[in-house]
Amino acid sequence: MKKSRSCALISVKGVLLSIVLYVGIQTLLALLAVKSVLPADRLFPCQAASCAASVFLGSLFAARRMPMGSFPASMMTTGIFILFQIIIGLCFAAKIAWTGEGGGLLLAAAAGGVLAGVAGSKTVRRKKKRSKRGK
Repeated sequence: MKKSRSCALISVKGVLLSIVLYVGIQTLLALLAVKSVLPADRLFPCQAASCAASVFLGSLFAARRMPMGSFPASMMTTGIFILFQIIIGLCFAAKIAWTGEGGGLLLAAAAGGVLAGVAGSKTVRRKKKRSKRGK
């Protein structure tokens, strides 16, 4: 019971880190777009990259701290973040455009989670057995 509770808490911390990073970067991108520093045609690729980067960092945070494998841990954190994105998208708009930018952001989030799962893998070092001399 305690192990599952700590996994859930670590996963929630990773999702919250992803959300805070994502909202912060989106605020910065909105400021750059309003000030005409960032052209409108370059806004979506920057949004997708910020989504992937924030999910990568949040999932990596969770994957390094969970007792389970890094890939399942990062996929769990990524899944919760994607679910959060879908819920917020459905609250503000009645639908999600899967073929347009909405699906692209979800795919970018999934890609960030997969990269975090691969990058978060811990290498296992095996101790060398000492050979007995004289036998």
